[in-house]
Amino acid sequence: MLVATHLRIDGLFAGVMLGYLYHFRNEKFVAYSRWWTGPLGFLLLLPALFGGEVSFSPLKLSLLLTLNLATFGLIVLWAVPRTYIRSRVLEEIGRYSYSIYLWHFVVAAMWDNQRGYTWAGFGGSGTRHACGWHRDGAHSRSPCAASAG
Repeated sequence: MLVATHLRIDGLFAGVMLGYLYHFRNEKFVAYSRWWTGPLGFLLLLPALFGGEVSFSPLKLSLLLTLNLATFGLIVLWAVPRTYIRSRVLEEIGRYSYSIYLWHFVVAAMWDNQRGYTWAGFGGSGTRHACGWHRDGAHSRSPCAASAG
């Protein structure tokens, strides 16, 4: 099951909102950053870390992703105003992390394309298997192969 987490508007909105508060309403950002937001965020992270095997039921997956969104939002809200937890290495990674995130789709698609998958990456493999095509190019008798031949 392919879950397009990069298309979840709630995560994009949370990041934009935290950025907006930090850059344009800094006094509110600092006011919302209480001593307990960080520990609460780490506490809410426990189900994701120790919850066992991830169930792919849509409801459970949606709840887990939403909980992770709230968790990392609280951790960011707590960590940004505190200068004593800064790390130059982490700040450099953070400076480039969104670009890395965006480019990894292109690199993954090129990697999949070299391995015989389509540019769409995951989408082509399902079609290929449904039509009986395999990685080595051989195919079995299938409705897709019969109609193509």
